[in-house]
Amino acid sequence: MTTSVELDVPPKGSLEKTGFARIMRAVAKAKATGSLYLLSGKTKKVVFFEEGQPVFVRSNVLAECLGQVLVQERLITEEQCNQTLEAIRRTGKKQGELLVEMGVLSEGNLRYGLETQLRTKLFDVFAWESGRYQFKPGPSKEGFRIRLDRSAESVIVEGILERVSETRAKAALAASMDAFPRRDRNAPRVNLLPEERHFLRCLDGSQSVAEILDDPPNDLVPRPATLLYALLQSGSARLESRRADATRRPPPPDLTPKDLPLDELALSLPATSTRTEFEDTPPPGPLPTDPDLMGDDDFDIEDMDASTVADRSAIEDLLAAEPELEEEVFDDEDVELLDEDAIEVLEEDEEVAYEAVEEAAETYDEDWSAAEDLAREAGADPDDLLALDELEFVDLGAGFSAPPPATSTPAHEEASDPEMAGAMHFSAGEQALSAGDYETAVAELEAAFELGVDVPELHAMLAYARFQTAPDDPAMQAHALELLDYAEELNPDLDLVHAYRGAILRAMGDPANARLSLERALEINPYCEVAMQLMDSMS
Repeated sequence: MTTSVELDVPPKGSLEKTGFARIMRAVAKAKATGSLYLLSGKTKKVVFFEEGQPVFVRSNVLAECLGQVLVQERLITEEQCNQTLEAIRRTGKKQGELLVEMGVLSEGNLRYGLETQLRTKLFDVFAWESGRYQFKPGPSKEGFRIRLDRSAESVIVEGILERVSETRAKAALAASMDAFPRRDRNAPRVNLLPEERHFLRCLDGSQSVAEILDDPPNDLVPRPATLLYALLQSGSARLESRRADATRRPPPPDLTPKDLPLDELALSLPATSTRTEFEDTPPPGPLPTDPDLMGDDDFDIEDMDASTVADRSAIEDLLAAEPELEEEVFDDEDVELLDEDAIEVLEEDEEVAYEAVEEAAETYDEDWSAAEDLAREAGADPDDLLALDELEFVDLGAGFSAPPPATSTPAHEEASDPEMAGAMHFSAGEQALSAGDYETAVAELEAAFELGVDVPELHAMLAYARFQTAPDDPAMQAHALELLDYAEELNPDLDLVHAYRGAILRAMGDPANARLSLERALEINPYCEVAMQLMDSMS
């Protein structure tokens, strides 16, 4: 059940007005538990908080999937990553599980990869220059096995240092050049390197921001503007309007490597496994017999000792941290986020020329119908282009940011299955609505309805498309609103119903009721692009 939380910032709004760091500090100060929904363009993220601390992140960015993170960290190769993607389609297993089974990845590196993936997803938000947010209080229904182990303040510092350039930091500090930064001794401790902590301790309010950037407290910090900006954003330092008396600066840290005896450098933990000269990492399970899964025809595994196989139960918690092969829906919201394994799983008896489909999808932005023809000539199902499309265009809202409409619809004629044909007409109607071709949208949606597609989304889009064909006709206005009422009866919590009702009421000259409908749409789905675009135009 959702509980009320008092924050120092609005619960929803623009990231340009209320920065991400400020939102995180407000949630941490209130010790709030809830989900912070973030949207920038087509990128969506959800940050989960427990008692003010960020613990987990979901994202729809494919570059942030586990495999790509492992490649960036040089724990696996791009080839090994691609091979596991093929194995995912065959077996339905998770990518981390396959990498460990293949002996490519150790248990420790899997945990490291999952933790790095979380930080990558979260730190990316600090690079956003625009976007929207909404905080929804209440505990998450998910159980997180892998968690962020940093405070909100430490996340702010690390995220800014990693994703904000020196030029951008100077621009952010431009309005405060005459203010005097001073260390806040009551602020929560953050993770800093010795030279960064020395920089913080030297902030005594005796120098302005401009003076600090001209003459940093030490030369060990390569980007003083970024570090100062991070310390201010995290609350570790604050700006004073008056200059304070200078205090004695602490001595700079000694970063000279110390020559320690070997016995002090030895690991104190007992070894959990052994390695022979033939092993890279000890495999936790039987190696697959299919050579295609190994990905290295030159690698001889005949001499590998199977007796060194580790206990599989040791990685169950890690594997449970990976998302399933499906779209995640959070807290009954219409916010769908694809995670790293969100890849179309093809049935074994429906093999397609996947590479040809992928090649066809590359022509997507220029000519959608040409892409379909390329796929069909290669013996592939053009519908698989939609599977690739879903990876790039995730939950963008019906009628907006969808692919351009095809100039012809030969696939409709070829589809012998009425259910499939209805789905194709529905998709074509949605595309036509996006392109503003309302006559085509009406024809396609009506054809879909005749073939048995009777869903509230269809009636909502059909109502708006019919209205647009005759927006000044009172009879058409009444008909469109009645059709929306019917769609609402089918699903009272469909955001598009309220969004299109708001659009129609606005066009009819009723801005007050239009705003109420749009606010209802955003209450149901904070990421309803139809409602967001209309609200922006009315503000």
